[in-house]
Amino acid sequence: MKLPDLRYLDGYLPPEMEKAYRQFYLKADVTVVRITLGLVTLMVAVFAYNDYAIFGLTSTFYFLAGLRSLYLAYFIALMIYLSRMRNPARFDLSILVSLFLGFFLLAFINLSRPPDFLGNFAVDIIVVLIIYLGVPIRLLFRAGAALFLSLTEILIFVFFRELPPGAAEYTLVVVLLAANIIGISASARLYAFRRGQFKARSEQAIAAAELRKSSDLLNETGKTAKVGGWELNVDTLAMSGTDEAYRIHGLDPGGLLPLDEGIALYVPEYRATIYDAVQNAILTGEPFDLEVPLITAGDKWHWVHFVGRGYRENGKITRVNGTMQDITERKIAEEKVRLEAEQ
Repeated sequence: MKLPDLRYLDGYLPPEMEKAYRQFYLKADVTVVRITLGLVTLMVAVFAYNDYAIFGLTSTFYFLAGLRSLYLAYFIALMIYLSRMRNPARFDLSILVSLFLGFFLLAFINLSRPPDFLGNFAVDIIVVLIIYLGVPIRLLFRAGAALFLSLTEILIFVFFRELPPGAAEYTLVVVLLAANIIGISASARLYAFRRGQFKARSEQAIAAAELRKSSDLLNETGKTAKVGGWELNVDTLAMSGTDEAYRIHGLDPGGLLPLDEGIALYVPEYRATIYDAVQNAILTGEPFDLEVPLITAGDKWHWVHFVGRGYRENGKITRVNGTMQDITERKIAEEKVRLEAEQ
């Protein structure tokens, strides 16, 4: 049985794509961390009233209040530093350091509590879940920080608490460990989904760029050779084509052109021939090969080599497509040769 690679529980991306992923989400991650650590720091500050309730205005109270104030000042400095953050790796390390400093502060606070005090476990469970779901750093950093906090609290519980025998108190330990398991699983799914979405968007963007590149190349090639591609949707009888196909007909590129309007561009005595050829391709799929003249919007005559055939999908012809080439120059040359031969 092959064990899972813990580095990729959050989802795997190739190194270059992983780098782009972290850079793409860095600004959003900084915003999320500001909110998350802001909530944790607010909890640290607000629970100073608990120090006062236990110790009153004693030296212990002032010492703990000083520690809380120092962490609050550190949090403000960290937020200013993060506002200029541009490096995902440095971001991960900065947040990890801030988490461990916060955990040491919590350890000092919890050690100062009476031997029968268990209220810190409720806060610890919340903090553990916040770390997993609201701190978008590397999974090993998230898990390492949360497990360090959990183990520190368990050690304080085992060695510094004096509780009467019974299993009820140990339930809190079990819940804290369960919070880590749930947090790892939930956060791994969350960030694996986010990586999957990023990969899908990246692949779509790459495919779109390649398609645009191929389309540009096709249009340039078609423009040079005066060859355009066209397609007729059998259900809607609407035609579309490449840029060169529109240019041959004297139309602006883009959009759909009804079949009847397209045929109407050709010289009247050839329209029936074109219509019959296209209808036969729709019914039977048989190819056609025509040389027909058209009149563009500027009343200019052009000869077009018009080729196409029908294509079946699930036994039914759904589209007719092919190519067209401006052969005006060839026709003029042929006519010139014919006249010279007659003369």
